[in-house]
Amino acid sequence: MLFTNNKNKMNSINLNELKKSDTTYALIDCDSFYASCEQFHNPKFLNKPLVVWRENDIILAASYEAKRLWIKTWTPYWEAAPILKKNNWLVVPPNFHLYKYISDKLITYLKTVSPLVEQFSIDEAFIEVWDIPKSFNLTPEQFAHKLKLSIKQKIGIPVSIGVSKTKLLSKIFSDLAKPFWVYCELDEKDIEYTLSKLKLTDIPFIWSWYWERLKRACNTALDFKKLDSQTVDRKMGKAWLKLWLELNLVSNMSFALSQIPKSISRTYSFHPDFTDSKDILFNHLIKNFEKAFSEMITLDLWCKEIIVLFKDKQFNFYHCSHKFPFHITDKDIILKELKRMFEEIYYSNPNTLWRTTWVILSNLRNQFNQKSLFQISQDCISVPNYWLVYMKEDWIVVKKYKEIDKEYLYKTVNSINSKWGAGTITMASNLFADKKEKKLNIFWVVS
Repeated sequence: MLFTNNKNKMNSINLNELKKSDTTYALIDCDSFYASCEQFHNPKFLNKPLVVWRENDIILAASYEAKRLWIKTWTPYWEAAPILKKNNWLVVPPNFHLYKYISDKLITYLKTVSPLVEQFSIDEAFIEVWDIPKSFNLTPEQFAHKLKLSIKQKIGIPVSIGVSKTKLLSKIFSDLAKPFWVYCELDEKDIEYTLSKLKLTDIPFIWSWYWERLKRACNTALDFKKLDSQTVDRKMGKAWLKLWLELNLVSNMSFALSQIPKSISRTYSFHPDFTDSKDILFNHLIKNFEKAFSEMITLDLWCKEIIVLFKDKQFNFYHCSHKFPFHITDKDIILKELKRMFEEIYYSNPNTLWRTTWVILSNLRNQFNQKSLFQISQDCISVPNYWLVYMKEDWIVVKKYKEIDKEYLYKTVNSINSKWGAGTITMASNLFADKKEKKLNIFWVVS
């Protein structure tokens, strides 16, 4: 990277001396991914307003039929429910194993299209197009349309594709292509015309609090592109120069997911509209968690610790953390602790104006070969009111002071063993079980 020295000013980047991108990138972005997976998995949901939602949670995904009813992703369910009930709405709980399976199929297919695939999230991936369209005697836009239709046919999921000279620009254009279309701009003048119609906050990673810093210097994405590097560096920091360079057709960013990050975190700032509303704070905390949890599932990771942080108007930090006795991916268990920690912080600091919510999933590791009953019960018959204990590298489930129907127990055990292999779960009955009632106290050892 070349700089022009000036004693009275900060070093500035000379764009004329930098090599502009000579390749072409395409971002493949799945449309309403979770909802599209559910519609593909169950065709009776096709062409119907469908939302993916978990009780007492937010809308994780909405089909385009639901979006036409003004239901958006991350909408609190209590806001969406009155609209959905009037329109024959369908609600399904999230199935992250299905979403991960379809995501893996998509990435595998993209690797047959281009040698360089960079996964950005569970439903987004970059590919370098290079001279691939020329080999098919197609323009990049025609190639993207064929790829879009091929993915729909082979994977079953509709995608939108943005094509441009850098990854950031292709990411921006993929949003303009929704739903199920292609947006391709390769000429700099055409790119600048499109950027002139976009707000500054339409640029990924430039959120509202950064817009506050820059609103006097620029209003549109094109204004940001035409800023000098000194202004960007002074107002946003050196890390944000990468965004500025990408808009100026200098490819320098990597979006690839790391295999085992130390932690996964998501944050949200209310500045300048500070709030003390419990519902608003918890709503945004859940949004943070859903994004972090989705990335964790994408990377096949389990977490052992969750941390909740709040920052008040005076920039004071408040945090609460919880360590599980073992690594888990059970969303209900994590959400239960998240809610408890949120309430602990919120009620311990009454009448406080908050500016930031933050969720961190840490102490991550790859999935165990051994299955926990937490995970197994999501795919088989759920078993309520059990205790899970981690002891000497064995999973032990203790059913204490509770009684369970023997026939129901056998069906549950057989269901799990048929899915994960014979002998996955063994059981031993209490000698003092009431044989007349056909009920018994038991413990299970997951091998």
